Amino acid sequence: INTEHSDFGVALYGDDKVVFAAASDSVTSKLYKWNKQPYLDLFVANIDNDGNISNPVLFSDEINTKTHEATPVFTKDGKTMYFCRTNEKKVKLPHEKVANIKIYKAEKVDGKWSNIEELPFNSDAYSCGHPTLSPDEKKLFFTSDMPGTLGMMDIFEIDIQEDGSFREPRNLGENVNTEKREMFPYMSEYNTLYFSSDGHLGLGNLDVFTSQIEEGKFNKATNLGSSVNSSLDDFAFTIEEASDKGFLSSNREGSADDDIYYFKRKEHIKPVYLV
Repeated sequence: INTEHSDFGVALYGDDKVVFAAASDSVTSKLYKWNKQPYLDLFVANIDNDGNISNPVLFSDEINTKTHEATPVFTKDGKTMYFCRTNEKKVKLPHEKVANIKIYKAEKVDGKWSNIEELPFNSDAYSCGHPTLSPDEKKLFFTSDMPGTLGMMDIFEIDIQEDGSFREPRNLGENVNTEKREMFPYMSEYNTLYFSSDGHLGLGNLDVFTSQIEEGKFNKATNLGSSVNSSLDDFAFTIEEASDKGFLSSNREGSADDDIYYFKRKEHIKPVYLV
């Protein structure tokens, strides 16, 4: 499924499908000025038990637009999705105009994605993106540079109330966030947070880290090491804890651009030294 352009951010969709972002030139020939690539769209593809992905097609005409769509997450029943989309309105910075990112919600009704709306904590003044859900689907985690950010980009959490409304976002704190970038959070079914950062001590640019909840707070982030991370960008880490299978996106050596990688986690047996 990897192309000469950017492919990243695999989300599990049901039992035998995945959804991911890719730079598509099948919808529009317009190029994004920042990287001279086609705009990102969401694609859906089949996946087998060995992690082989096949037959990718555009995900939904209701979701994909003439701007960027990426990093989706789905509720377990497959009826609700959250994803991010580039804002059509650009914010003027000292040397350029930048389009911020916003998080959207969509509902599947009669087989089609509808009721598409941006979440109320979005803003034209800052970005919100890379949504992921807690295992009980009562919290949404996301990346933002909103007021209250410790660095360039931080990871926040927000409670989803029973009526579908949202409470106030909360910064995850300095055990997770740094003065630089924390991005692409993923909450596994074991309530483990995985995310990418270039602020914690790492092996390259963006590295994948993990943090566990202890007494209601996330503990100090741990680097996943050289079996996962490279000297370049490693991000959008997704894992099925029970099966020890997952996906990683990276522009490491051997990649055409950002590419999608599949992995199988195995037990780490510590060596015993005889003296």
